[in-house]
Amino acid sequence: MTPASAAAPTVGDTATGAVAPAAGARTTGEITMSHHIARRSARVAAVALVALGGLVLAGCTGDDEPAAPSTASTPGASGAPTSSGSATPPGDPTAPATPGDEPGTGPSATAAPASVPTDCTDLVDAATLAELTAVGPLNDPGYFGDQPTGAVTPRAPQPGADLRGVVSAATQLYCGFRDPRADITGILISVATVDAATAEAYPAWLASDESTGDLRTTPSTCTDDLGGTRCQLVTTEPQYGVEYAETVLVRGDVVVTVTQSNAPTDGQLMAAIVARVWG
Repeated sequence: MTPASAAAPTVGDTATGAVAPAAGARTTGEITMSHHIARRSARVAAVALVALGGLVLAGCTGDDEPAAPSTASTPGASGAPTSSGSATPPGDPTAPATPGDEPGTGPSATAAPASVPTDCTDLVDAATLAELTAVGPLNDPGYFGDQPTGAVTPRAPQPGADLRGVVSAATQLYCGFRDPRADITGILISVATVDAATAEAYPAWLASDESTGDLRTTPSTCTDDLGGTRCQLVTTEPQYGVEYAETVLVRGDVVVTVTQSNAPTDGQLMAAIVARVWG
């Protein structure tokens, strides 16, 4: 800063000619030119300062101004950065599917609950019931006597009973189509609800030699059918030489048993029972 006692003359002072120029001093024209140059330089400097300030402010963006996108990396599909211009790698086509992805599986594909009728006339549809009563009257006391039929109360199995005896003791609906005048002809149907262990073991037992005896000269053949396991044996009754068949369906905790003596059906009897018990 120039001291006050040595202040330089202003342009106005020089222009009036009140003070004679010293030897070697610039003329008025030189001072005026220098003044213009100085003013122009000052304006240039000011513009440069403003421009520099703008550059500084431009680098300080606020929250309402999105920052310029970086060209170093771009977000991939998973959110992790990937190299610019690269594609997100596809998933591994050999990866195993998550359980339950397949249609028809999981919590929504559950079996219908069983509802065992309490009356034999409700066990099958009307057309099938007519075919059965054509074989023999339903639960005719002339044949069954005091034996309980229809809705029956399950009882405890006899000590040492095999699995067939355990299932028989659990019977809750027993329907017989037998003609009192016939010795062998007839159809018997029983429905029982058993515990999980019996239901699981019964098909394998029927398919083993342990199940043979009396008219059951061979083990049953078991297959998956009608929403459960169906076991069947067909043999010849030795005294009369007629066909004897036993068909058992184990589905959940319900066991349906159909025995036929000299009374063949069209193969749809068990399906008709399933439609009523499981809807």
